[in-house]
Amino acid sequence: MSRMTPQQAAEKWASRTASATGDWERGVQNVTQAPGAAAAAAKDKWAAGVAAAKDRFAANSQAVSLTEWKSRAVAKSSRYSQGTEAAKPKMQTFLQTFLPAQEAITNSVRAMPSTTPEQREARMIAQMRQTRALRQQK
Repeated sequence: MSRMTPQQAAEKWASRTASATGDWERGVQNVTQAPGAAAAAAKDKWAAGVAAAKDRFAANSQAVSLTEWKSRAVAKSSRYSQGTEAAKPKMQTFLQTFLPAQEAITNSVRAMPSTTPEQREARMIAQMRQTRALRQQK
């Protein structure tokens, strides 16, 4: 068997992947444990892997120029609205909790005194801390 060029191999991969949608869907249906639960159980392994890969992460992150990043991002823009539409129910669920909580925080901060620079700074910090606490409640 002759070797393929990188372009040929990439084309073969893309063609075969596109035609394997049914196989992928069957594979998804055969999963018996939520991937998130499995990932959570391996949190120490994840942390060790992240720590071990930090230099490789930095090198790979710096390898893409701003121009190349912009070009790749724009090339994917046609899928942006599709992803947004698919994520809309999840965003709505999040906002049902977040928006009322954020409004309550804002109202409590507005009730704080704001005459001096120190009081205004205290309001800013209170807003930040209470908003951060929302994330920690999960």
